[in-house]
Amino acid sequence: MMNIGDFSRATRLSAKALRHYHRLGLLEPAFVDDVTGYRSYAAEQVTQAHLIRHFRSLEMPLDIIGRILAADSPDHRSQLIAQHLQVMEERLTETRDAVTALRSLLDAEHVTAVIERRQVGETPALVLRDHINLSNLGVWFTDARAELDRALTSTRAAPSGPMGGLWSTDLILDEAGEVALFHPVSVDPQRDDAGRVRFELLPAVLLAVATHSGPDATVGQVYADLGQHVARHETGADGPVREIYLAGVPGGEGVTEIGWPIQD
Repeated sequence: MMNIGDFSRATRLSAKALRHYHRLGLLEPAFVDDVTGYRSYAAEQVTQAHLIRHFRSLEMPLDIIGRILAADSPDHRSQLIAQHLQVMEERLTETRDAVTALRSLLDAEHVTAVIERRQVGETPALVLRDHINLSNLGVWFTDARAELDRALTSTRAAPSGPMGGLWSTDLILDEAGEVALFHPVSVDPQRDDAGRVRFELLPAVLLAVATHSGPDATVGQVYADLGQHVARHETGADGPVREIYLAGVPGGEGVTEIGWPIQD
């Protein structure tokens, strides 16, 4: 048995942390004196304490740590750890992308995006529309893209261009608003087995268009360039921003055309 002082020295965990883990049932003392309340730990618990400390250094939530410690098989334990490591890798990528975006913003030699006027004609497309909260955008996009792909397959519609998105101003301004994903098709498939996806003729629109290449974290600079360009040289029009995903999808590396609606 080890008293709490020796156990703290061996595990590099403070008395406050040990009390907290005891309350949560993550690391219960081997013995607690009924009179004094002093905690004593078994020497074998040092390994478990070090595991908890290392997991916390990786910002692993305490409930996940509890599930790992209670896992009934090495495979299950490894699966839980691998899932958290994946989350950490995604956060690391997001951090790197944010650093890249910040450096670009601070770079005195920043190259402004090339912007062109483009008249887009009426576009037949399969469209999935929704009203969402901004916080749910990532999950919604993934699910909506899968639903749109299923509709293309079930209707046997022939795609005539890359997938795109329509994003209302309210989505950012009010953190909730109208959104849509669409896939241009050659003709109306005239079938009703597409679920929420509907055939529409997207209206013709005049756009100021810029192309973003790179991680999602840097797309904000292209939006900034577009907004400044329209404010200085164009008259903005009502309507959603129209994105066309030429390669990849939002949230990762890709190439996206961003169209800001303007008036002639």
